[in-house]
Amino acid sequence: MHTDSIRQGCSSAYTEEEIEAWCGALSPERYREALAGGIDFFVSHQEEEILGLCLFSLQEEELFALYVSPSHMGKGVGTALLEYVESLGVRRSIPGLMVRSTVNAESFYANHGFVRQREDWHDLPGGRSLRCIRMYKKLSGNDYHPADSAAGGGNS
Repeated sequence: MHTDSIRQGCSSAYTEEEIEAWCGALSPERYREALAGGIDFFVSHQEEEILGLCLFSLQEEELFALYVSPSHMGKGVGTALLEYVESLGVRRSIPGLMVRSTVNAESFYANHGFVRQREDWHDLPGGRSLRCIRMYKKLSGNDYHPADSAAGGGNS
């Protein structure tokens, strides 16, 4: 489901070579490493079918990934996953949530209250980097903003 979502949902914003490098970096071992490193992983499913998935860390105040099955895009699955993560953040009183959005998903996040901060890069294993958009959404009532909101940087 994850690679299908990338191949079909991101083909308008990334080259075939970028998509293949991205999909090639995904493996069960990478998911295990993320979970062992404290990343939360949630899936939306209907019986045996996975409709969408998200990986995030409230401690780091970051949504790392949100993907929806191509057959369920536009049906509210991504919104439901995002709202669930946001509700956890509000309950735990985190000030906000950052995401490095794919170029094609920037409008999805903007429609859900995220504000563009800058262009950024997501580093893939093997040395390839994908252009992304760093965005932030304030979740609680304080005036916190990430200290490096105007600085450059990458994501490993």
